[in-house]
Parts: sequence; C-alpha cells; structure tokens
Amino acid sequence: MAAGDPAGRDGGKAMVGGGASGAQLVCPVGLDGIIRVYGALEFGPDGRPTLAWERKHLGLFELPYALDNDVIPGGHQVTHLYCHRLVGPIFQAVFTEIADAGLAEHAMGYGGCFNVRTQRGSATKLSTHAWGIALDLNPADNPRGGPDHQHPSVTAIFTRHGFVHGAAFPTPDAMHYQACAGY
Repeated sequence: MAAGDPAGRDGGKAMVGGGASGAQLVCPVGLDGIIRVYGALEFGPDGRPTLAWERKHLGLFELPYALDNDVIPGGHQVTHLYCHRLVGPIFQAVFTEIADAGLAEHAMGYGGCFNVRTQRGSATKLSTHAWGIALDLNPADNPRGGPDHQHPSVTAIFTRHGFVHGAAFPTPDAMHYQACAGY
C-alpha cells in the first residue's frame, strides 16, 4: 500500500497524514472502504445503531481546549468528542496541533460529530457523521453551499492528518472534515 495514496489505488484505503503526534489516519475510499475500515452500522428496531455497535466502535475523546457549541446556543462548551475509536486520537492530534500553532481562535465553533442521519439532500445515503468519522467546524461562518471561511492553516492541519475538507464537494460544505474520500 502506498502511503498517502488518497486516490485509493491500494484497494480502498490509504495511510495518510501524521503531524507531530505521528498519528496516522486510515483514509478509506467509498462506502465499501468505510465499511471495511470503520465497520458496517448495525441498527436496532428503533432505527438507531445498536448499543453493541456503539460500544465496539465509538469512544469519548478529550479535546486539548474547549470548543463553542454552535449547535446548542447558550454558552455550552464541548470538551470531548464522541466519535469513532480509530478517528478520535487523530482528532485529538489535530486540535493539539491547532492549539500549539496558536490557531485555536480560528477553530472554536463545534457543529457536530457523531450523528446518525442521511447526507443533506439525500433520503437514503448515510452521512459520514453516522460513523462518527466527520466533524463540522465553525458552521456559523461556513454554511453548506457557501464560501470557505476556514483559516487556511487550520484546513492544512486537518488535511495533513488525512481528513478530506468538504469545501471541494460538488455542493461546498466548508464546515465539514471527514476521515474518508470518495463518499
């Protein structure tokens, strides 16, 4: 497998990224790659992932600094991310690097991580948030379909760690960073 091969010529996944922490992200390509790396979602009768699936695949990861919760107004802060166990340490490394670079003020708005739902505009295609492998950052300044107002150095840190930035999606989604490509 070629390191840093986000095109997926390695059969659907690539080891990419790695900042000061040395943490690397397995960046799968397409739905088959997502399922192979992160696991097939298992739904219960209530339409939510089963508790067994959540316990096996998700974890709570402390952030190096608190984010403002742009989803629930009123002063709530986010100090932990509930996300996929393979991605949590990478998110921690990203936010540590952002803080160490003095860029935390440019990466403060939390818009969501794990959320079982379909992609915006689709009735059936699951969002990468459903696996806990995506994060929406600074959503108030970066609405879906709008221009990219993320600080370029923040985006560079995310992409260096292997995340795909939604600003280049057919419908731009500059708030969105995901741990997969081609989906």
